[in-house]
Parts: sequence; structure tokens; C-alpha cells
Amino acid sequence: MNDPMLLADKHMESDAVQLHKLYCLVRTDAVEKSKYLSQLLIERCKKHNIKISYDVTYGQHPDHLRYSEFFAGLGGISISPCCGKLLKKMFALDYQDVNQKNYAEYISGTPDKYIVYDYDITNIDSLVILPGSNLLRTTIDKAKLNSAVVLGAKIKPHPLTNDEDIKRLEEYSDRGNIILPRMYSGFKAMQASNYIFASGTTELALYAMLLNKRVIDIGTGNPRGAYFDIFQHVVNTSNQGDALNKILNNPASGVIMPDNKKRIDEYLEIYRAML
Repeated sequence: MNDPMLLADKHMESDAVQLHKLYCLVRTDAVEKSKYLSQLLIERCKKHNIKISYDVTYGQHPDHLRYSEFFAGLGGISISPCCGKLLKKMFALDYQDVNQKNYAEYISGTPDKYIVYDYDITNIDSLVILPGSNLLRTTIDKAKLNSAVVLGAKIKPHPLTNDEDIKRLEEYSDRGNIILPRMYSGFKAMQASNYIFASGTTELALYAMLLNKRVIDIGTGNPRGAYFDIFQHVVNTSNQGDALNKILNNPASGVIMPDNKKRIDEYLEIYRAML
């Protein structure tokens, strides 16, 4: 059998690859679970006359909330104010759920957000996990990426990486076959690794922290995406997993999972009290 590290995208036989070739990449059914929470959130915001938009950028608008998928393979969403100062104040609140959740156990068996090609791989010492092409050039520090590669890291491109960016990554080909196929399961690649290099745009970086992988920030500091603020809150802590688990158990974090939808009302109550 061929070494999976030597496989190129064009050699893969799967529905995922056919979809990829058609530039019609489909998310898994798991993402659909977030829609119920999103609709419930929108209804609650209408009731309280709160402005809310899907995945907007920040600015300084404390009276405006945004939401996005969060741990989407599990059907979660996140809510945050469109104001960095207010968000930091909310993160500083030492609220904790009565029933504490161990998120490391909660995320076990998490499916990927996208339909991906699946094969087994083990023993990756360090791995770079990149965002899609829409964020790659603005959120990844090229010098830090170079340093990670020099240290021996392999690279996992996002499924939504275009051919032009794949060609740019191939400049590292002199260091061997270090580019994993973009349609390979990022979650399984992360599980097989010890150290993760990522930016705050990458959901898998948070999964990695919970699974006690050490995550190194290679981002530019560009505050894009639903995960950036929580990532920044914990990435420089000595125990990233514990710090992340604590903030996820805080209703003020804005992270809502399907088994705790009452958090929507708890979050909105905290948010309105801080305006």
C-alpha cells in the first residue's frame, strides 16, 4: 500500500474528492445542528430588541451582537459583542456553570465540518493547520510558518484552499513530502500530532488544546473568525486545556451547545447588564 503521506489529491477515490474537483465542497450534516440554536438566538434577540448579525467583523459597536458556528461538528454556536473592549470585560467575569462540563470528553468523536477523505495516519510530531484561502494570506504570519516548517512540521491545508495557494505551499517541497492532502480529515491529523501551529482563525486549534496538544500561535493578530478571541484568551497560558475548559464553562463566553440552550438567555442577561 502507498504511504498515505505520498498521496496527492488527484489520487484519492471518494465522494469528497469528486465534490472538491467540482468546487462544490459540502459540509457534513453535523453543521445543520447549529441552525436550531441560531434561530432560537435570533428570536430571543428580537424579543429584547438586540441587533445581531451572522459572522460580521468587529468594529466598536457594543450594541451589536454577532454569532457563528462553534464546534460546529457538535452543533454549537458562539455569540459575541462587536466590541473588543466589552468582550474582554465579559471574559473576565468569573461566572461558571453549576454543572461543569469536561470539554475534552465532550468533543471525543467529533466529525469534521466538511466531507473529507478518510485514511489512517499516526505519529506526526508537529503539524501546521492552516485556514482557507479567504483568510490564509491575512491571518498567517509567513515568517512564523517558515519557522514551523524548519522545525520539521508538516502542513495541513484547509479543505477550502484554492489551487493557487496549494502551489505556493509547494515551495516547501525541498523539505520532503510535508503537505498533507487538503481533503484529508484535519481532526484526525490533529489527533495524531503532538504540537500544533495555528492561528486564532482555526477551530481545530481549540480542539487540540482540549486534547492536551501544545498550540503555538503563528497568526498575524488579525481578529477574524469566531474563534479568535477565545484563542487569544488562552493561547499564552501555561495550561491551555484547563484555561479553555474554564472559559467554555463560563456563560459569559457566549459558547452555546445543543444540550445547554438555556445559556442563550443567560448570555443575553449578562450582556444587557454590561451595556
